[in-house]
Amino acid sequence: MKHLGFLAQLDHPREAIRQFTPSWFTVTMGTGIISQLLYNFPFPFQGLEQLAWAFWWLNVVLFALFSGMQLAQIVCFPKEALQILHDPTQSLFIGAIPMGFATIVNGIVFFCVPRYGSAAVEAALVTFWIDTGLSLISGWLVPYYMFVHHRHKMETMTSVWFFPVVPGVVTALSAAIVGKVVDAKSAAQLVYTGYVLWGMTIPLAFFVIAIFFQRLMLHGAPAKESMVSCLLPMGPFGASSGALMGLGVLAMDVFSEQSNSNPLLVNFARSAAGLGLVAGLILWGFGVWWLLMTASLLGTHWGALPFNMGWWAFIFPMGIYCAATDTIASLTGLRFFQVMGALLTVVIIVGWIYVMGMTVIKAWQGHLFRAYSPSQPMADLRGPRPAEPAVTNGVNGL
Repeated sequence: MKHLGFLAQLDHPREAIRQFTPSWFTVTMGTGIISQLLYNFPFPFQGLEQLAWAFWWLNVVLFALFSGMQLAQIVCFPKEALQILHDPTQSLFIGAIPMGFATIVNGIVFFCVPRYGSAAVEAALVTFWIDTGLSLISGWLVPYYMFVHHRHKMETMTSVWFFPVVPGVVTALSAAIVGKVVDAKSAAQLVYTGYVLWGMTIPLAFFVIAIFFQRLMLHGAPAKESMVSCLLPMGPFGASSGALMGLGVLAMDVFSEQSNSNPLLVNFARSAAGLGLVAGLILWGFGVWWLLMTASLLGTHWGALPFNMGWWAFIFPMGIYCAATDTIASLTGLRFFQVMGALLTVVIIVGWIYVMGMTVIKAWQGHLFRAYSPSQPMADLRGPRPAEPAVTNGVNGL
């Protein structure tokens, strides 16, 4: 049973550092969104907030662990760290870092501000701006490498292309959350920043959705290793919907007639709140169609789907879509959205338990640290190389 021992699949434990990739930050994305869903659960019960807080702390620990491993790779294996940017699959997961960090920022507002007051407010604001910088870097740097250094084919394209550009709208959603607890001047800055980030992100995300839709029409469903990635578009639908609604409500609070004498800003706030709900409902409806279609595809191939890190693509996108459902329920008071939010939360938590359990088992054995095939040398960094259709050694499968 040696092959079942700790990191038994690796030649040496240090390979866990050498083979580390940003795809591990999808674990923090999924764990962090669970804490947010529990905090905003439509039907609260005793101990729910403490459970949500525990998930947030677990997320903080995981993010610190993965950040330490990433820094250790940069220091100890700089060539491998640089190789990530040149890898057409692994580089896309750089966007998971700011998205995972955004769930920590939101948790500071939910859990730390009520307990620690002004110090936590300052921490939330500082970490928000750090996350904004990380999102901008991801949204520019990775697409630049995709344009200049990578080679891609339509038939091998997957929706993981969303990862580099989507962090901006996730950060815009955080702007609406952090804006609730900061002073009026800072809140106004967050409103403007949130809308700009939304504009820098969602048009690009819908370009990718259109390309991915064409890819599905022309070439059919992705390979079984990548099938779960079809759920990734649920992230842009949910985040864009939630951000517009959240920023609209924040604008109403910041630019109300009592606090601002500028009639233009007052009218802007009224329009932003109303249009935010309308657009949020439209985007939520788009997500319903995509969810039904993806569920049909997954149901057709369910028994043949191998586990890999790509399964975390199910947790965060569905989680942030569920968060948008909770926001609609809060704004409209409709029982339908409350029930939908509760049902989605339960399904996502069950999914998290299964995926986390499989991740712990496979990581313990070392399967999930195979970022590169051991039979091949690291790719030459001097020029572009063709994209691989899918990583099938268990790292992500996307």
